[in-house]
Amino acid sequence: MTNRPLRIIFLLLVLFTWAACVSGAPLDPAGTLKILAIGNSFSQDAMEHLYHIAADAGVDVVLGYLYIGGSNLAQHWRNAQYDLPNYQYYKNTDGSWRVQGGRTLLYGLQDEDWDLITLQQVSGLSGIASSYTENGVLDHLIDYVNTHKTNPAAKLGWHMTWAYQSDSTHAAFARAVGAGFG
Repeated sequence: MTNRPLRIIFLLLVLFTWAACVSGAPLDPAGTLKILAIGNSFSQDAMEHLYHIAADAGVDVVLGYLYIGGSNLAQHWRNAQYDLPNYQYYKNTDGSWRVQGGRTLLYGLQDEDWDLITLQQVSGLSGIASSYTENGVLDHLIDYVNTHKTNPAAKLGWHMTWAYQSDSTHAAFARAVGAGFG
């Protein structure tokens, strides 16, 4: 984003959402906001420019995201259950992203005392209720994150993906339409 007013509005929305999630939980002693996203390219996109937006507004942040392209909640839960090193772990502490391959969900969760941890379903399943409830996948993943996070005051957030356009040619769009969406 190059338009400064849009960047400020975006940052305010992020900070407002974060403030609503943490509701009084203190930041680390340095006053740094630490956010971890667990997801796929939608989480990656959401985090890409956030460091510079925060810096422009005078907010100190540490950002991280555990990335697997096209990953869904069931895959994240499977990775957690078996401690599978399937993630690209991106971290930004100074305005530059650094990546480490072959990381586990546990590694990313425990790398920092995160204030906010977001989860994200793959876009093609985001409107399909059973993709959250089948085999208790979302509940198990939430329990895992809450058990292994190093900051007991850390809050969980939901990264909502946007819907496909009504004329989308994406293969997952047909599944959403078949489930009554679109």
